Amino acid sequence: VERRLEQVVTHLKQRLSEVPEVKLKTPVDWSISGGVVKFQVAGRVTPQLYDTLYAKHRVALASTASGDAEGLRFSPHIYNTLEEMDRLAAIVKTL
Repeated sequence: VERRLEQVVTHLKQRLSEVPEVKLKTPVDWSISGGVVKFQVAGRVTPQLYDTLYAKHRVALASTASGDAEGLRFSPHIYNTLEEMDRLAAIVKTL
């Protein structure tokens, strides 16, 4: 389970890091980040981005609206596919 989760999370971090506007808030190193991916998108207001991702794309995440912890948090699990991680990164790239 842990190896699969690491694979899914690492894949998502790699894909999101390819988007110039994305700032990863979660360390890339699996050993200090676990199964969480938190990020911000430059030039976008986090609560509005959260609403858009769900309303338009049905992507469910958690949101921290302000402060040092501001960002969107996605917590994939072993049942998520690498293709779903690619889709999330592609959606974020279009925003």
